[in-house]
Amino acid sequence: MNQRKYLMGMMGAALLCLGGCGSGSKSADMAAGMMTEEAVEMEAGSSAGEIYGQEYWEEPAAEAVERAEPGEGSSASVETSRKLIKNVNLNVETEEFDLLLSKMEKRTADLGGYIENMNVYNGSSWYGGGSRSADLTIRIPSDRLDGFVTEVAEVSNMIRREESTQDVTLEYVDLESHKKVLITEQGRLLELLEQAESIEDILVLEERLSQVRYELESMESQLRTYDNLIDYSTVYLSISEVEQLTPVEEVSALERMGSGFLNSMRNLKDFLADLLIGFVIGLPYILFLAALVIASVFLVRRIRKRKEAKIKGQMGQDREEGENHGKEL
Repeated sequence: MNQRKYLMGMMGAALLCLGGCGSGSKSADMAAGMMTEEAVEMEAGSSAGEIYGQEYWEEPAAEAVERAEPGEGSSASVETSRKLIKNVNLNVETEEFDLLLSKMEKRTADLGGYIENMNVYNGSSWYGGGSRSADLTIRIPSDRLDGFVTEVAEVSNMIRREESTQDVTLEYVDLESHKKVLITEQGRLLELLEQAESIEDILVLEERLSQVRYELESMESQLRTYDNLIDYSTVYLSISEVEQLTPVEEVSALERMGSGFLNSMRNLKDFLADLLIGFVIGLPYILFLAALVIASVFLVRRIRKRKEAKIKGQMGQDREEGENHGKEL
């Protein structure tokens, strides 16, 4: 039991050493084996808090100062040290849909990016082709984002552009600092695990080691996600096929009237075309209904003629009976 207390005391002392100056006397007591088992466990928990408290904030502060006060002529290094996540939303239109879509795919690959998601609507319908459209989620290296956006504007008619930048420098630095603390604690735990002799001590150390490794994996996953979002900016590109491009500059009243008249003629042409297509598509139903109506009229006429013939026959019979009755009288 004394050996267990000594081992736990060494583990607590190692953790407290990482926590800074506030726990020196406690570390000495633990190293001397003067604490009970319950006290050791409580100190281990508080020492972890001191580790995450002091290291978690002091190191980011130092790095922040270093970034905030670079040397002369190092404005570029300040910019590159920032952890920025950039997103761009673009709405464009084109008269050459297939050509523009292929250009976007090729240019994305040439710049070292990739298309994360693509949804293309070809405008097909039972009544004929309509306007096509596409929605793309493109990942572009952040240092080539501006050039890519400029190229998109050159080969299409850009009607909407929206950009956003998220600075995650502090979150990123905090994660890195916390990760360093956990790596240090993991090393100390491994050293104590090598010295442990009893099964109970080994189980205690392995349980804490498992927790540390889980937290490390979680932080590494978050850092990898940040790295991906930082290194590759996201472009949400929406492409619409149009017959006439939307003017991006103010137009005169005469130009508006001319454009409106042409649009009306174009809409009338589309309406007549859709009407003709609808008529042809519905022709079988029209023929069926026409045949049904003709058959119904023919049947009604036949029934009416039979009734008229029956009525005439009955009237003739009544007349004959009347004449015969008169002769008898």
